Amino acid sequence: MNEVTSDTTGSASVSTNYDMPGGFTFGVNAIIGFNYFVAPKLALGAEYQWGFLSQRTGGDYSIVTIDDPISGATSTSRQVGTNRTSDNGFRMNSTLGVTLTYFFGTKDTKKKASSN
Repeated sequence: MNEVTSDTTGSASVSTNYDMPGGFTFGVNAIIGFNYFVAPKLALGAEYQWGFLSQRTGGDYSIVTIDDPISGATSTSRQVGTNRTSDNGFRMNSTLGVTLTYFFGTKDTKKKASSN
């Protein structure tokens, strides 16, 4: 971020540079479900999720500010620190998905077996 102010005597600027780390997220989910056929090609189904999530945000940061006034000496200040958050654990997704499915192009195996 750079801020410049000017008047009849000259220009002054304040420049700030933020160097802050991002984060990382990793997750793996397993989905358990079933289909119940209400007709030969029509099914009602349900699904439930369960998984692991690992998440880390932040880390070491620095903020450098350079102040260049109209008159006087330029000054530089630096702030450094650490701000890190980690979270790991198993999660259950309480969302239950209900599906209605129609299977196109599947052959009815009962008709083939009875015709032999």
